[in-house]
Amino acid sequence: MKKLISGTCAVLMAATAYSQTAPFANTNAVSQSGDNNTADISQIAVGKHENQSTQIGNSNSVLVRQTYYFGQTTAYQQGDHNSAISIQGPTYDNRVVQTQVGDWNSAHATQNNGTYDVQITQTQYGDGNQMTASQHDGARTWIDQVQAGNNNIATAAQVEDRVSDPYYYNGNDIDQIQVGDFNLATASQTGWGSDLYQVQQGNSNTVSGIQLGAENSLAQYQVSGDWNTAAASQTGDENEAIQYQEGSGNYASLAQTGDKNSSTQSQTGSSNIAYGVQAGSENELIGVQSGISNWASVDQSGTHHSSIYAQSGDHNILTNLQSGSGHSSVSAQTGNWNVSTVTQSQTGHSHVGTQTGHGNFILVKQGN
Repeated sequence: MKKLISGTCAVLMAATAYSQTAPFANTNAVSQSGDNNTADISQIAVGKHENQSTQIGNSNSVLVRQTYYFGQTTAYQQGDHNSAISIQGPTYDNRVVQTQVGDWNSAHATQNNGTYDVQITQTQYGDGNQMTASQHDGARTWIDQVQAGNNNIATAAQVEDRVSDPYYYNGNDIDQIQVGDFNLATASQTGWGSDLYQVQQGNSNTVSGIQLGAENSLAQYQVSGDWNTAAASQTGDENEAIQYQEGSGNYASLAQTGDKNSSTQSQTGSSNIAYGVQAGSENELIGVQSGISNWASVDQSGTHHSSIYAQSGDHNILTNLQSGSGHSSVSAQTGNWNVSTVTQSQTGHSHVGTQTGHGNFILVKQGN
């Protein structure tokens, strides 16, 4: 028979420490509505663990520890200077939900080795918030991070020790969404078949995504914002990357190393910069820029790469460098006073270039 221990605490200006070590099932609920509260919950046993912590006051802190199977913890904070930390041991089917509404909040969640089918959800609405989520050596894992305030930082990492094993398919997922100002989102994944999705809709935002493995996908969207920077890096085979930016003065960089990778870069606005690098074989890069005074650069090395780039507007610059053999390049510029340069070294290359407008210049170099 299962043993069920249930505890509920309502405290004002107090510190609470709660520990449960009974086997099979533990349930705990903590409610705090005052100031300077702290709750420390520990659930260590085999079986299902559930914890729900609610804090409404100021300067609150919640720390939850759960080990083994079916651990679920929910933390809700609405005051100021709150901090929520949840740690779950090596197991499967764990859930962490952290919600913060006030100011100066920090949410930290960690799920350790050997995890399977686990999920971390972090949501912040206030100002000056910081999120950190980490999942190690697992499969079918999810991290969802949403920030809607100002000066936010979101960091997520999914690490797989067996990244070189082609038969170990991870299928992990990271979603990061930021709407406010001065936001920074950084995410990294190692493994096979993982997805990384990053969205920013504020000003002066920075987003970075790194993937190591194969058959991964990465998407970065920066919309309605200014001074945005997007950086993407993928190492492995058959990966996909998408970068989309709106506004002016944006910078996008993309690096792919491996075979049969594909990437797309799209920028709308003025004075934007897009830089794409691919090394390996049979990689593809597609780029689109619309606006004025934009600059795009493509650098491909190896064999049998292809690049397709289109620019519309005035005073745009496109450079395409391909080294190796069997490459193809297509470039199209519409507008006035645009410049296109294509350099293809070694043998077996092809290039098709068009320019529509006046005062345009195109230069193509092919040879060994």
